Amino acid sequence: MSNKNRQRRLREAAVWYPTLNLGEKNHIVKEYKKKFGVDNDCAKRELCELGVLSPSKQENY
Repeated sequence: MSNKNRQRRLREAAVWYPTLNLGEKNHIVKEYKKKFGVDNDCAKRELCELGVLSPSKQENY
């Protein structure tokens, strides 16, 4: 995946995430993977970069 695709995805995710109404049973990593078609590690890394997932929470997944 190119850096341009990644940057585009991060910009889109920054707008997408605040619109979600995630309950306790929903998992942001799973939703991110589904939305952007990335693997688990990529989703966790990018969510951390966006400040959505803290590094300590990342370890829990």
